[in-house]
Amino acid sequence: MKSAIRYIKKYKMQIVFSLVLTTTIVLTELYIPILVASGIDLIVGENQVDFEEIYKVVGNILIFTILMFVVKWIVNVINNKIIVSISQNLRNDVLRKLQKVSLKYIDSHSHGEIVSRVISDVDQVSDGLLLGFTQIFSGILTIIFTIFFMFSLNGKMAWVVVILSPLSLFLAKYISKKTYSLFKKQS
Repeated sequence: MKSAIRYIKKYKMQIVFSLVLTTTIVLTELYIPILVASGIDLIVGENQVDFEEIYKVVGNILIFTILMFVVKWIVNVINNKIIVSISQNLRNDVLRKLQKVSLKYIDSHSHGEIVSRVISDVDQVSDGLLLGFTQIFSGILTIIFTIFFMFSLNGKMAWVVVILSPLSLFLAKYISKKTYSLFKKQS
């Protein structure tokens, strides 16, 4: 982990910028359903529709959707540049180390096998480092902001969801364990 962090440290500012933009994406993704709900609230009944306000809401939804997609594109560009740079740095370091490896090792392995391992391993490490980190950050933010929005809309309902969600996970785990062992016996 220490050596992985050493490679990532060089791109600290880009990563911070990517995380800030990821926060913007999460907030936008959570705000669009709130806008949709406010548009639905403007439809009271037959002949009681405030079209002027609905057009404003639809315009806001369109603006936030475009903003979200543009920011997602920027985040992907930033992340791809970071991944390519980290991969290049890793490959260069591995190639430098391979130059110091004994001839006995190189003779016992085919040249294609060594190069293939270096390329695939470096790609897997670099993809896992940054994309995994970004997805974890995005997932955690989504959960936190969703809970915040739920409490701002209806505190009682939010508490029900917060309490029942872990309970349903434990129940699902219990059921899956039981059904797996029963299925195993049956088969």
